[in-house]
Amino acid sequence: KLYQAAKNIEKRLESLGEIHAPQSLHNVRFRQSKALELHNKFPIVGEDITVKFGERTILNHSSFVIPLGAKVALTGGNGTGKTTLLKMILERANELSISPKAEIGYFSQTGYKFTMEQTILSFMKENCDYNISEIYAVLSSMGFASTDISKNLRVLSGGEIIKLLITKMLLGRYNILLMDEPGNYLDLVGMEALELMMKSYEGTILFVSHDKSLIDNAADIVLEIKDQKIVKVKDI
Repeated sequence: KLYQAAKNIEKRLESLGEIHAPQSLHNVRFRQSKALELHNKFPIVGEDITVKFGERTILNHSSFVIPLGAKVALTGGNGTGKTTLLKMILERANELSISPKAEIGYFSQTGYKFTMEQTILSFMKENCDYNISEIYAVLSSMGFASTDISKNLRVLSGGEIIKLLITKMLLGRYNILLMDEPGNYLDLVGMEALELMMKSYEGTILFVSHDKSLIDNAADIVLEIKDQKIVKVKDI
């Protein structure tokens, strides 16, 4: 992981310059239907939770809240329980209080299954209320050319698949997004677009990241898992 982080920093340093977020992204306004509206001030709450793996304690009588509409970064050292917490939320663990109307989208970099013969456009249109021009605009902002839309998923690189999955989730029928290291494998243009999309997103986002730039630019709140507690280190 340290090697990958170093390579990501190296690639971004090599690409430094006067780079602007793609203008096409400004044509898309993220929106949610009335059916997806949440009214809980804190749609995700963990109160005095303890999580153990065998004899090992991950969280010990720890509490946290995720405010409605906030973009929350979750940080901490390796093995502190960041991904575990995301999965607890995704699985609506009994220890947590989660809004019953929550529609949760989850991004991780492994475990995806899809039909490789699908085109990019048909894949993007599934579970999506946005029109084709809006889908084009967001894909363009993530570095896909207009000629890519008809390509089959099987010809895409691993990095392109990651970008496609992030984009699909942002345009999906969700009101809460959980994102595990969304910045990995993105080039600088993709990172700029991701930061802008996360800030513009109408719903609530909880994301795990070690990327300081992404955290600084996209997060309203930063939580850190440290010494078996979830501590707020940055607030709106």
